[in-house]
Formats: sequence, structure tokens, C-alpha cells
Amino acid sequence: AEGFRITKARANLFIFGDIDLFPLFKERAAAMGWTPFRTPVTWQKSESEGLAPWGRQGFRRTCEWIFYATKGSKGLFQSPTDILRFDRVSRSERLYAAQKPIELLRKLVEIATLPGDYVLDPTCGSGATLAACRYLKRRALGIEIDEDAHSLAAVSCVRDLEEVEEPSLP
Repeated sequence: AEGFRITKARANLFIFGDIDLFPLFKERAAAMGWTPFRTPVTWQKSESEGLAPWGRQGFRRTCEWIFYATKGSKGLFQSPTDILRFDRVSRSERLYAAQKPIELLRKLVEIATLPGDYVLDPTCGSGATLAACRYLKRRALGIEIDEDAHSLAAVSCVRDLEEVEEPSLP
């Protein structure tokens, strides 16, 4: 409810979550005033590596689902397919269990915002959304309750700023 209240008209909402949570996300978002997209967006994060909840007796889950909703009638600035294919961060480079690839987050930020827009990531983890926003010249605020993840995000922000070639990023 607070997220809906503080966002401006025509805002977009993305939530990464398990497919079992999709009906709950849809119901709660609609009750708060958001307009949910009818189906989840799929992030295919691997062709082979994935969670095997049933071990060898079941399928490996190589994707994750994204709930999408809009406030009002904004929608997206581009119309991508509902399957986004970006390799997950490799195990050797992953600093945070749920770390998302910056390229995936850049795509979501790019299709949903314009340069100078504000992006809020209330569960920013390792800070990948913040890095994506800096690259795309969006203003970003990340919140993280986990102290270890917060430290990772802070270090990543400093490191990424040192690597950015364009000095005029917000």
C-alpha cells in the first residue's frame, strides 16, 4: 500500500518471486490500485543449471518469475517478449544468493523508465538494480535490511562508480 501511495501516477512495479506467489501478488496489487499484467514474465536464467526440488526424479527449474503491474495506464516504453533470457550470475562471481545479472535489471529499467526517472528497489540485495540505474542515467534508491547484503551493495556502488566511463551519471 505504501509503495502505491509514494509512487507517481503511471509507475511500474516488478517483483521477482516463486510462481506459487503469483496469485497472491496479483490479488494484493489489484486491491491496492495497481493494474497487474495477466501472466508472469519469465526470466530464463540458464539452459541447464537449476534447482531440482525432486532431485533426479523431477525437472530442474532454470527460470524465475516476475510479477509486473502498472499504476494507471503507463505500461512500458518498449514491448519485449514475456520470456527474458539472461544468464544468471555465475557461481564463482555470485556474492549474494539471489543476485540478479545487471543486464537483466538494465533491460527492465530501460523498458519501464526514462533517463532521470526514479527507481526504488526496497530489497536491493547486492545492489545490481542500482548499478543498472547508474548506467542508464536513472536515479535510484536501494533499501536492504540484511547487513551483509547492504555491505555488498555499498561496496558494489563504489566499485561501479569507479568503473563508469561517463562522469555525468546521477
